[in-house]
Amino acid sequence: MTPLDFSPIAHLAQDAAPLLPDPAYLPWLGQVGWALVVAAVLLGGLGLQRPKVSKARVFMAASLAVWTFYLGPWGLSYWLGLAFQKPSLMACALALHYVVGYFGERNPSLSSTTYPMSPAATGIARTGPVFLVGALALGWILLIDTFGFLPFSVYVWGFHPVCSAGLLACALLAWVRSGRWHHVSGAMPALLLLVLLVFWFSRWPSGNVWDAVLDPCLWIALHSFAIRRFVRSRQG
Repeated sequence: MTPLDFSPIAHLAQDAAPLLPDPAYLPWLGQVGWALVVAAVLLGGLGLQRPKVSKARVFMAASLAVWTFYLGPWGLSYWLGLAFQKPSLMACALALHYVVGYFGERNPSLSSTTYPMSPAATGIARTGPVFLVGALALGWILLIDTFGFLPFSVYVWGFHPVCSAGLLACALLAWVRSGRWHHVSGAMPALLLLVLLVFWFSRWPSGNVWDAVLDPCLWIALHSFAIRRFVRSRQG
């Protein structure tokens, strides 16, 4: 019997390159991400209370989102990029989830179980402390690693496939345990799983999984959510 020859498959696997976007499109992708983040923040993502229906709020969010597409120093994304680089895939996914839910809740044909629109802060808080504490701890570790205070580089681990595979397995396990996609309690595991799947096939934005799941802007926002949750727990 002639042995099977797997060399063509191995050759294709070795030559398979990640679907990184063309460098010419990176500024546009960053602007789309910042437009989503800005819109979510203006629609009430920083508040713990359910935002009131306001045409002025929607107009302001739309105006600032359009402003992010203006090129050059007069564009909003230019200054946001200088301060925070590009938004992570996780920040974009959370922002998109919030924006879609914000308008979906106001549509009478859509039930609140399909789009459970508590603000993003409440959604993250109700998911459980594991995701919040994990993201905060990861941010602090990466910050310490940036200053070279660790004997090893945690950021470099993000380029290794084993690291992204481990995170993907954890996200899949958390999503299966939640058992719900549409509910707030299942939103975070599902979004994280989706983000990691997109990263697995595209390696966007930098080829490092840490850049896909966390960015400075999101990390700062998570501190705000954690502080507010602590204050509310103390008051309760």
